[in-house]
Amino acid sequence: MKCPMIKVPAIIACITLFTTINTQAEVYKSKPYAGGNISDLTLSVTGAPDDLSLLSGYARFGAQFDDYLSLEWRIGTGLQDDEIRGSGTKADVSLDLFYGVYVLGGAPVTEHIYPYAALGYSRAELEINDPGSSLEYEENDISFGVGVNFDVSNTFAINVEYLQYIKENGVELSGPTAGFVYYF
Repeated sequence: MKCPMIKVPAIIACITLFTTINTQAEVYKSKPYAGGNISDLTLSVTGAPDDLSLLSGYARFGAQFDDYLSLEWRIGTGLQDDEIRGSGTKADVSLDLFYGVYVLGGAPVTEHIYPYAALGYSRAELEINDPGSSLEYEENDISFGVGVNFDVSNTFAINVEYLQYIKENGVELSGPTAGFVYYF
């Protein structure tokens, strides 16, 4: 599906913010990082009898510019499918691919605990298979959520977060995640 015109100003604002962050980051030594998370995503579709649970995993790559601001890219895929049952039939639903870019803003509350809020843009590609047919579905939306990093060392942290990736056209994809971050 195409991105509605209402989202174009939001995307332009994010690009402007990223450019400003990059300019301001020259004052600080940015700290690049990479990590991975496992998510228990809930897929809710208007009119569907039940919510679906889609286990997924994603890689994350980013840079922390200072104690308060990071920019991050994520790419992931489904690890376990779920199925819709109704009227004597069933259809398998899988999350083929999702990706996005996010700004994380937070503040360290102690030397080892860093809560943050995330705002960004996500895109998800789903596939629905029933006996005899297959349907691919794509959706994108502005994403937001909260999380916290727990520093284990100067270069390694574990994290938990909850994000709403998509809530558009009767489709909602959201859920908790847990993972790790390694700072270079």
